[in-house]
This record gives sequence, C-alpha cells and structure tokens, in this order.
Amino acid sequence: MNLLNESVEHIKFGSGIVKEMQDNKVLVDFQGDIGTKSFQYPEAFDKFLKTENLVLADYIQGELKAKIQRLELEREERQRIAIELREELRLAEIENKKALKKATAKKAPAKKTVTKTTTTKKTATKKTKKES
Repeated sequence: MNLLNESVEHIKFGSGIVKEMQDNKVLVDFQGDIGTKSFQYPEAFDKFLKTENLVLADYIQGELKAKIQRLELEREERQRIAIELREELRLAEIENKKALKKATAKKAPAKKTVTKTTTTKKTATKKTKKES
C-alpha cells in the first residue's frame, strides 16, 4: 500500500507528511524547524506514528504483525540451531576425551613370574664360609 503524501501524527514532533519510503524506512516531513525524519517501517507505527486513514492503519498493523511473526520464527530457528550446535560440541568433547584417554593409557606390563630361592641354614652357612 502506498504511504506517500499520507498525513501522520508523531507523539513528539506533531503532524507530518510521508515524503518517501525506502528499504523498510519511511521519511516524514514535519512542520517547522523539525524537518524530515526517518523511521523504521512498520515498527514506528506501533509506538511513535499514527495515521488517520483507517484502511491504511489496518494495513500497517497487518504488516507489523507479519514482521513480528517472521522475527519470532527467525529467533526460534536461531535458538534451535544454537541448541544443536551445543549438543554437537558436547558430543565432540566426549569423543575427544575418550580418544585422549585411549591414546595416553599405559599398557599394563605383563605379569612376571617371581621365583623365590630359599636357602636353608646349611646353604647359608656354606655361602658364608666361602665368602670368608
């Protein structure tokens, strides 16, 4: 819908005329020293700007609701992606820890058979005598 040359009312600047619309912005020319101001479209019509044209007001409200829904869907999609990425990172961390543990694990040495030699008193005495 065309907003050009439509009369609008700003809560602070007063009455103005829409002079241009470009890239989701609306340029409004206000009376007196205020001059031309730029506003986000359609967001400005939610809080700052009003129009007396009821058909136009309904149209703008519809565009505002559609934009809010679109932004909400985008936000939900970003949240879903963030949750998936966090889960992927968590799983990757677990895998990295397992790999690190496996790589640094020392192999248990093979069990050695220990043989004890026992000596009797006679043998011990003989050894002692030989040593002297």
